[in-house]
Amino acid sequence: MKILAISKASFTSVNRDVYSVLANEYNYEIKLVLPKTLRFSKKIIDCDPYDKDSFDCVALEMIGANRMSRYKGLFKTLKNFKANIIYFEDDPMTLTAAILGIWCYLNNKKFVCRTNQNRNISLISEISRLGFFKGVISITFKIILFWVAKKTAHHIFVLSNDGKKAITNLGYKNITKIDKANKRHMIVFNVGISRKNK
Repeated sequence: MKILAISKASFTSVNRDVYSVLANEYNYEIKLVLPKTLRFSKKIIDCDPYDKDSFDCVALEMIGANRMSRYKGLFKTLKNFKANIIYFEDDPMTLTAAILGIWCYLNNKKFVCRTNQNRNISLISEISRLGFFKGVISITFKIILFWVAKKTAHHIFVLSNDGKKAITNLGYKNITKIDKANKRHMIVFNVGISRKNK
């Protein structure tokens, strides 16, 4: 089984542990895409070294910001690695998730992603948080992106019960909450689901 993971969090080496478990203990072939650099305040910081990781890593330049960010050269990696499962360790309500979801759908790949969302998404909540004009734009953008994820994602991870409720309220059913007990094996657990439901 080949897994291509795209992980902004893996910019920091400690956040790559789960992929070491998959590669070393479960013999999955892993390719990890991570940001080459990230901007913190006014500084541009290089990613932690990855030459000693037990799986293949590639650092790509990120362009854009927030929900509009994307990885330069990602399609080349997608085509060359030929993974069975694409795991996007980031929010489904992003441009990258929408692009990956559509690509997976067209290429018959399993698409799995993770969300940090922990509150219900509604027009009222967005307006109260951002004001009327920005709130309307925000909710429209998020709903469109989530609609794509809903149609293309095989599974979504959430980090809390509130997150699970929020994503369930949007109409998605294949959800797993990541507890401390299962965090290291979260992808293995859902790879099994992917095999069963294929």
